[in-house]
Amino acid sequence: MIELELSNEKRIGDCFGKVRRFCQPRGGPSYYEGYDCVSIEHDNTLRDSDILVANKLGARIGPVSLLMFGRNRTKIEAALESVPVGIGLDDSWPDEESIWEAIRNVYRACWTSDVGEARTTKVLHKKRPQLIPIIDRHMVIGWYYAGYSGPKKWGIDRMVEVTERIKEDMRRNRDPLQELQKELVKAGINLTRVRLFDVVLWEAYRGRE
Repeated sequence: MIELELSNEKRIGDCFGKVRRFCQPRGGPSYYEGYDCVSIEHDNTLRDSDILVANKLGARIGPVSLLMFGRNRTKIEAALESVPVGIGLDDSWPDEESIWEAIRNVYRACWTSDVGEARTTKVLHKKRPQLIPIIDRHMVIGWYYAGYSGPKKWGIDRMVEVTERIKEDMRRNRDPLQELQKELVKAGINLTRVRLFDVVLWEAYRGRE
């Protein structure tokens, strides 16, 4: 049984079963079918369709949030030019400083209080599916802030901080994540390792915040 050992000293078992459960339809198309299986271009152009696909993962992007993305479209597309395609969050990076700067800049280009961290990363993950994690506070509070009772203020610094922690835990679990990815491909489920990490944590921690 494939399990992950996290930096908070918790272990998550039956990762294969958790991902299979997430990908199953529940009274309609699954999140996997509606969001993960939708193909979009991994380019530097942000189309409305690229934004709205996040709604298939519960982003609830309405007219106000779509307007905010639209207003920032030029900045977002300029920031995407520096975010590499084809490199994984758990890979060894040739120039860590420049990649972290690119991640911070693209977060900054997208994020507003109306958009928030979940919508930002659900949109950006589809543009850079190997590198950008989905940061949903329902999962993060259970994992990253387990036992933490202080203020949970969100913003660019916190998003980068959480992304760094995700990278750390993914590097710690690189072998089991690779094994999990291979086993799921045999079962017809294709997800990047950064998305697998998110799904496993979501299934393990949802409802526990």
